[in-house]
Amino acid sequence: MIDSTRELLASLLKAKKISKAIFEKLKPPLEPELPHLYYNPKDHKVGEPLRPIVAGIKLPIAPISKYLDQLLKDVNLAEVLGNFTQIITQLPITIETTGPRPI
Repeated sequence: MIDSTRELLASLLKAKKISKAIFEKLKPPLEPELPHLYYNPKDHKVGEPLRPIVAGIKLPIAPISKYLDQLLKDVNLAEVLGNFTQIITQLPITIETTGPRPI
């Protein structure tokens, strides 16, 4: 995942799709880590079930996720999804399911 993230960003930089400053902001951390899984109890529920939490702050794609979050925070999702649904229903396409993509 680390190498493919770096390769993708390098190809975007080479194609001038992103600036050098954005490239530096989005590149993976120097010491990436696997996500950490922990649980918070739901004290208000009977039997106190656990809520799983996945902390991925040092994932190779964490900077990209943070950047996209900043870009999209002012987007009206209801409007976008409404238009998307309208467009999809008007397209003469069929979607074929071929199973999971190989990694």
